[in-house]
Amino acid sequence: MNKIYKIIGSVALAAMLVSGLPDASAHAASAVTIENVDQALIEAAQNKLKEITGNTYSFSKAKAFGNDVEFEIEGQSYSQVIVDTEGTVNFISAQFKYKDLQNEKFKKELKDAWKKAFPKNNQELDLVIVNYMGSEGLKVNAGNDAGTIFLKNGKLEYSTIDVKDKDVPQPAKAAADAALAKIGGLKKKARSVSGMTIRPNQKPVYNLAYTTDKGNAWIDVEQGTNRIMTVNALALSDQLHKKDTKDREAIENKIKSYTVDQLLKTAAKQAKSIMSLNLSGYTAEKVEGNEDTVVFTKKGAPQVTGKFNSKGQFYYFEVM
Repeated sequence: MNKIYKIIGSVALAAMLVSGLPDASAHAASAVTIENVDQALIEAAQNKLKEITGNTYSFSKAKAFGNDVEFEIEGQSYSQVIVDTEGTVNFISAQFKYKDLQNEKFKKELKDAWKKAFPKNNQELDLVIVNYMGSEGLKVNAGNDAGTIFLKNGKLEYSTIDVKDKDVPQPAKAAADAALAKIGGLKKKARSVSGMTIRPNQKPVYNLAYTTDKGNAWIDVEQGTNRIMTVNALALSDQLHKKDTKDREAIENKIKSYTVDQLLKTAAKQAKSIMSLNLSGYTAEKVEGNEDTVVFTKKGAPQVTGKFNSKGQFYYFEVM
């Protein structure tokens, strides 16, 4: 299952980091352990996991996460279940085997989405990766050696398949290289192909991954047209998940200080340069709860999502 690990690493993880998801390093440590944590919080975490998967899980670790508690599922060293003091589960990140899931409705939902994305493939799903955020709902990635499906709140958003570097036409690679160069502040070290994304009723896009002198970046290029559909220069984000509380607050306040008019002006200039994307006539609106995210809309035109850093620079654009 090397493919699904690669896809989760380059797409889903990037998306989570872009969203500024905090981690335990940003919070002060306390004496919370699995031995002394409130049993009601354990039960709340178990109940939410059972609601999704149909299974009951034990936890091997518990630690403070600000005023909340973070649990680690036994046998899953990279899992996270975060519960607040009221017993509300705010975040889950974990992976499971499809065959082990006991929620038959959930399994059927995944199976039906798989058949929709890959109607000619009868291979059973293998890994199922769950990402739950209270503000956004449930995101699920599931796949096997043939590909991966991505669902949000039960709806198939897109699927991915593995493609090799030789399968991507040179003009598509050249378009992605040019876009990376125009972002500014990044020096290309290497380029690889992480897959192809297929959305319902849209042309497939090639997913190209870059290592640069400042970190990773990803660029999606539409098959046939060589249009740049997504630019994710994560290396230029503020990396809030790595900051301590004081620095994080200062960055968040700076991000909040930018007006939508300022952001629209900056985005229009950058999108034109990087993606040849004309945002003339678009309106901009910040996403509530994600102050670094702006949605650009125009009647009769594709929606565009952008993310910017504390310098007011957009490092992420996606044409929906």
